[in-house]
Amino acid sequence: MGTKAKKTIHSNGNNFRSKFELDFSQHLLRLQRDGVLAGWKHEDETLKYVIEHKYLTDFKLVGNHGRVMYIETKGYFTGKDRTKHKKVRERHPDKDVRFIFMNSATRLNKTSKTTYGSWCTKNGFKYADRVLPSAWIRELNKE
Repeated sequence: MGTKAKKTIHSNGNNFRSKFELDFSQHLLRLQRDGVLAGWKHEDETLKYVIEHKYLTDFKLVGNHGRVMYIETKGYFTGKDRTKHKKVRERHPDKDVRFIFMNSATRLNKTSKTTYGSWCTKNGFKYADRVLPSAWIRELNKE
């Protein structure tokens, strides 16, 4: 099913997204005509914003000498997950986040040639399949 196309209402060189916007613009025109407003513009400026999110780690491993490693276990690795982990790393570059996949050879989607594992390699994340590698345990326990 396709998405429903939004109707726009054209008036005075503007494209309004609803009748309410159009009605409000008529109100603003009256205020401008009465000298209450010097002017106004419709959809004139774009303002960027950031939404604060939280990431709850699956597992926090602590080695014998206090080293910390975070493990994210994934059966299904969505685009939302991938974006989240890139953002988490940008915000916390000092945190060691790694992935344990059910199957790192799984493709990102039906048409992609990229696997979960190759995405990790490309984006600088360490990964393994199903179990915690002994090399990671040794690394975690280094002094």
